[in-house]
Amino acid sequence: MSYSRWSNSSWYVFWNVSSGKDRDDQVLSAWYSLDKCIDWTFDEVESLFDNGISEAAKKLELIYGCNADEATHLQELMQEWMSDVRTEFA
Repeated sequence: MSYSRWSNSSWYVFWNVSSGKDRDDQVLSAWYSLDKCIDWTFDEVESLFDNGISEAAKKLELIYGCNADEATHLQELMQEWMSDVRTEFA
């Protein structure tokens, strides 16, 4: 499932792996550019938010080299994905 595509965003974000038996097997691909294609496990995304939403956006800025608005948009997409995963594996 795609959460964002390059045609309308700086990001190409999609639920990459959904064949696992639990939420820990799920992977979100968040691509900023062809040299910044990062796959995140559910636990990695969840731990990114341990210190709050604004801190997550700051970390994403550093990881991807993107601007603040782009990082905020990505963290919103990540939260949407986490919600979908939790619903799927409730």
